[in-house]
Amino acid sequence: MSGQQTATGPGTASDPGKAVLERLLGWLPAWLGFALIALVGILAIVFGILQSSPGLIAFGVAAIAGAAITWWAGGRGEPRGNPVDKSFGAVISRLDGWQWLVIFGLFVGAIIITVVT
Repeated sequence: MSGQQTATGPGTASDPGKAVLERLLGWLPAWLGFALIALVGILAIVFGILQSSPGLIAFGVAAIAGAAITWWAGGRGEPRGNPVDKSFGAVISRLDGWQWLVIFGLFVGAIIITVVT
């Protein structure tokens, strides 16, 4: 047996639709993950203002701040999609402990604002 390992499981050849989408998304730049998260944050703020929803505004601010903190600190953002779930979004990785705690705290604050208001 050779020293190479091959990937198996639900994200590879067993799901050809997902494999094709991953290849298509592979050429997209990593910063697009951050841009997608910031765009969702902006949309949440806009819809929060239109619907007078402080919770939605808080989630938008948390998303934008989280993307900015991760970008600034050298985290990795990447676009992701899944045709089976019909989803498209972004994933942020390579977070240090303090980054994760700050971003987690932002979203806990957004949850509290949503529940209280």
